[in-house]
Amino acid sequence: EQGATSDEVFANFRAMNHGKMKKNFVYRGASPIDNKHNRAPVADRLIKKNEIKYIVDLADSDEEIIEFSQKSDFNSPYFMSLYNEKKVSVLSMSVQYKGQDFSNKLVKGLTEMASNDGPYYIHCQEGKDRTGFVCMVVGALAGASYDELENDYMITYNNYCGIKEEQSKESYDLIKKQNIDGMIAYMTGESDVTKFSNIDMSKSSTEFLVKLGMSVDKVELLKSKIVENK
Repeated sequence: EQGATSDEVFANFRAMNHGKMKKNFVYRGASPIDNKHNRAPVADRLIKKNEIKYIVDLADSDEEIIEFSQKSDFNSPYFMSLYNEKKVSVLSMSVQYKGQDFSNKLVKGLTEMASNDGPYYIHCQEGKDRTGFVCMVVGALAGASYDELENDYMITYNNYCGIKEEQSKESYDLIKKQNIDGMIAYMTGESDVTKFSNIDMSKSSTEFLVKLGMSVDKVELLKSKIVENK
């Protein structure tokens, strides 16, 4: 029997409840429109269940979204209802998070996210690489610690590959070092992993987004949308 938890694991779906983020307000996961891995209808049900109001689609173009919606196995009515209401940021990003195109689209997506009300859902195809980076930036903005960012990133590898720190330490450490540590070094400008725990992640994320071209006002607006009022 497939319970809610199984659905969430299958669709790599979860709320990012870390830092000072509003509880159950920013979600991440697999695509609710691209059904390549048969996850889209499951993700679509979950975004509906959690009353998502705005989606940041990192993977697809408008043409691809229309194409997916016309396929015989299409069963994602909730996504399409939001898309038709212009409540989806359509970004069609590559996986090269250090590239100029990615940076421009990241700024566009987070600016559009800031201009709309949540709860929010951030996805690419599997909710792993592009989503991993964008959610690291958003989580950091909300004041997540290094440990929280690492743990959230690595849940994906447990969901898809069964890689847990206690059972597969070598694989876990390798992915952490190559992926999340590289991403954090890029965002913060700090390459010494031993210093990550002492970094003000919210300040680093803010400065990073401004450097990429996001206006200070929009960064602060996004922060006000996702962070719990003190």
